[in-house]
Amino acid sequence: MKYIILTLSLFISVVAVAQSTDTAKKYHYVQQMPRVGFDLQQYLSKNVHYPKSAIDNNIEGRVVVQFVVNEDGSIGDCEVKQSLNKECDAEALRVIKNMPKWTPGKQDGKPVKVVFTQPVSFKLQGKSKPEEKKIESAGPVIADQDKVYTYVQQMPEFKGELNKYFAENIHYPKAAADAGITGRVVVQFVVKADGTIDNVKVLRGIGAGCDEEALRVIKNMPPWKPGKQEGKPVNVMYTTPVTFMLR
Repeated sequence: MKYIILTLSLFISVVAVAQSTDTAKKYHYVQQMPRVGFDLQQYLSKNVHYPKSAIDNNIEGRVVVQFVVNEDGSIGDCEVKQSLNKECDAEALRVIKNMPKWTPGKQDGKPVKVVFTQPVSFKLQGKSKPEEKKIESAGPVIADQDKVYTYVQQMPEFKGELNKYFAENIHYPKAAADAGITGRVVVQFVVKADGTIDNVKVLRGIGAGCDEEALRVIKNMPPWKPGKQEGKPVNVMYTTPVTFMLR
């Protein structure tokens, strides 16, 4: 049998709209982001199961799921944004839909709906038994000899209004606009312990200058309020989709 590692990385969904702003009641970033009120790692270890058909066919990859943390902390509006295969998609949706309630996000002191986009990665390794699987979602990973967390007790926060920053700094590439190209550029970066942005890279691009534009704006973000684990600033990894949409 093969040893299974499932990784799940939490990340914010950031929308860049050409010459428009998001007026929907679902927020992508708020002053007080939703918080997981349970042990996410333990929840996943008990509930995520690698589909047998995927194991038998050596299928690996990631399922990107978007969901909403509602005003009461419940999970809703789950949908697959990037598919791996039918069985893995269904498993990722099942586990995310069944998550216990979160502490809801707040804007101006009021609970609001907040959108998250979350990749669930399926990776086969080794020769251990499936029941010996290890979930590496809420715990730390090692990158460049520094500990980098995917989720911490106090997540990093952008200083100011993130949506306003993107609205003022992201420019829809002319080549993409002329060609009618829309879609998402998925960018991964690390908010370091000092709040600076590092290790920025495109995980999935759409071309026509959008990849470069997403990288440019994220690299040029001002320092964030760093994330903390047990009261200490730490490095935290984010995977952020930047959506380009023509209206």
